[in-house]
Amino acid sequence: MFSLIVISAVLRGTLSEPIITFIQDNKAAYIVGGQQTQAFQYPFMVFVTDQKQQCGGAIVGHNLIVTAAHCITSQNPSEYRVVAHRHNLEISPISERAVIFQVKKIVVHPIYRNKNLDNDIALIFLNNDNANAISGFDMDKMIKLDTQGRRYGSIAKVIGWGLTQGGGATSTVLKETDLKIVGGDQCSRLFGPFNPSYKICAAPIHKGDSACQGDSGGPLISGNTLVGIVSYGAENCDGTVSVYTRISKYINWINQYRSKGST
Repeated sequence: MFSLIVISAVLRGTLSEPIITFIQDNKAAYIVGGQQTQAFQYPFMVFVTDQKQQCGGAIVGHNLIVTAAHCITSQNPSEYRVVAHRHNLEISPISERAVIFQVKKIVVHPIYRNKNLDNDIALIFLNNDNANAISGFDMDKMIKLDTQGRRYGSIAKVIGWGLTQGGGATSTVLKETDLKIVGGDQCSRLFGPFNPSYKICAAPIHKGDSACQGDSGGPLISGNTLVGIVSYGAENCDGTVSVYTRISKYINWINQYRSKGST
């Protein structure tokens, strides 16, 4: 069995109800192991909350966020907030000059399937009429999209807030974990049918790290390029593989909305 990788809005709580029927683990999920990032090292990193749960996301265009489709539990934009320019969650948002955006529009991929998380990708358009005036944050510092498709053996990083160790206390500081992109057969053995054209299978490089505990919807990156979106992993994911939506297969779909905005 596998579980969606979603964390609660309070970061230390549990999910009161599963989002879809096959979620077996009701514990809040995070990156296990890994290392702390430098403060505001990844300005494109955001988290998305509907006050019940929290997911990661990445800025890919002016006022445009990409995240996982399974993070979208309602089509009502007013239920969501997107928070940017955050590093240490123990520090007040004001002290970090965090920016809290209202959501203008949500677009879930038209053939997303929550049964097997095919096409697990969604776009969030922000309403930021006054946010660009806030010091220290620039919406134009977006991450580039992978257009080539990363091959097996490529190295990437997953980013999120997480546990200091499996089953331990949560870290309030943004963390990163190194991964290697591996053959889809490793994921198919754990999760069933796996299409490597649209999904990425990745394994942690360092012993003790657990990539499958990253924030749902959060970025899998290579340099300043967005390679994938955190989708799902195993329930007991100590050192095992995890699955990411492959960005390069959705370039045309993203650009379609990026060019015309939220209209």
